Amino acid sequence: MKIEIIIPVRNCPSRIFRLLAELQNQLRQVNAGTTEIGVCIVDDASTDETGETVKGFVDGRRAGGEEWWRFIQLSERRNAGGARNAAARTSNAHWLAFFDADDTITPDALQTLLGAFTGLVDEDVIVWGYVKKTKQGDSMWSPSFENCKTDIIKAPVGPWVKAVRRDKFVPFPEGVYCEDCPWWFAQADKLTKAKVIPEAIYVYDRRDNCFSATLETFSRHPRTLEELAYNNVLVEQGLNDRAPSDCLRNLALMYDLRNQLRKPEVREAWAKRFHTEYLNILSGRWSF
Repeated sequence: MKIEIIIPVRNCPSRIFRLLAELQNQLRQVNAGTTEIGVCIVDDASTDETGETVKGFVDGRRAGGEEWWRFIQLSERRNAGGARNAAARTSNAHWLAFFDADDTITPDALQTLLGAFTGLVDEDVIVWGYVKKTKQGDSMWSPSFENCKTDIIKAPVGPWVKAVRRDKFVPFPEGVYCEDCPWWFAQADKLTKAKVIPEAIYVYDRRDNCFSATLETFSRHPRTLEELAYNNVLVEQGLNDRAPSDCLRNLALMYDLRNQLRKPEVREAWAKRFHTEYLNILSGRWSF
């Protein structure tokens, strides 16, 4: 198998089927007579019917001869990073990609992705464009770098715009929120050559209460760090169940990461992203 798409899911029995339906249609085309692209769905210890429902979907597809589907059910919650790691450790694909359960893809996404493998030599990451849907309208980001080798760190931190060679994959940090950010800097620090797909193949849907939107909401309504860290404000408000259980530990992880980075351009990008965006929101809008 050339590439496996890993999708963590938790308590999302309806939204994920929009993505699974689109994947099913496209997989039947790209995998005709072979298995080029696979999908692994990881249920992160859901407390509702999500695990059972998704397992039934996967079992049904496999019974019909579509062996490119996999399902993993975690007995204890490990959040998105841990769920992705569980699938990555058991994957036999050459490349790993990571989609989110509440997003979707463009009509020719998998065919475009598969075509990008033509001519690959020693690339260890592939980056593609995406459409961002918000309540205010749609926009598109397309990767365009003057020097792909050094500028790849400028790609969005979201794992859903890239595929990484399995032998170069850096595990996601577990037990933290905003795990995409530290993962991408650690991952980019180990990459040497990239390939770009200028087309948008992913659709990032921010019209609902995703975690990024939740952070922005709270940046406009000051909260104390103690409230956020120990009273789980985000959970109590019903905005997102991935609330931080310990903000201070999360901040410490970010600083530890900086000390581990080797490449100057990655360290610089880390400083720009972390200090001007992440810390600015916390220190400028929340009271400590």
